[in-house]
Amino acid sequence: MGELKKKYKYGIFLLSFLIGHSVIYFLLQKFVTRWNYISLPIDYKIPFVKFFVIPYVLWYVYVVVVFLYLLIVSTEEFKKATLLFLMGDILSLMIYIIYPTAIDFRPDTIEGSGALLELVRVIYMNDRPVNVCPSLHCYVSLVMNLAILKTQYITGVKGIIIKTASTILAFSICLSTFFIKQHSVIDFVVALIMVICLYPLAYLRKKHNN
Repeated sequence: MGELKKKYKYGIFLLSFLIGHSVIYFLLQKFVTRWNYISLPIDYKIPFVKFFVIPYVLWYVYVVVVFLYLLIVSTEEFKKATLLFLMGDILSLMIYIIYPTAIDFRPDTIEGSGALLELVRVIYMNDRPVNVCPSLHCYVSLVMNLAILKTQYITGVKGIIIKTASTILAFSICLSTFFIKQHSVIDFVVALIMVICLYPLAYLRKKHNN
């Protein structure tokens, strides 16, 4: 019963944080008016590929499933993944405030019809191409994949399949941010550097009781 209360407490804490993040992110998008435009030459050469909207949207399912799985199987592993997520998220918000960024290579309109293009239009309508660096889509995907790769509860042949599928999905999500023109390659690189730098603070720290 005590362990169940812990899981409930950690779950509520993460949910509350996500709500707070959403409020801050919304306010930044609404009230910040001056942006620092960033890009690389390769960003303008990467083609728009509508099929990549699928992994882009699967990100939301991926994050929920991984966090729920960790919360169910291991409080300690959930805490590590959550800590790595929180550190990167807070750092990202600080960067968005101090040095707000945007991209200028996302198309204003999308020609054509079909479910995938309509989905892209919905994303464009609700998510302006601002506060892009670092990419939270990329950062969180890498954190979720790292949590799956590190867990001791997914083993054997089944574990290899799941971990391989997770890795493919995580990097497909990262690629999707380029191919539906939501992020620059720079945004991914910065997110990757953040994961590498923050990983020891979450996964190599000594275990503490609550």
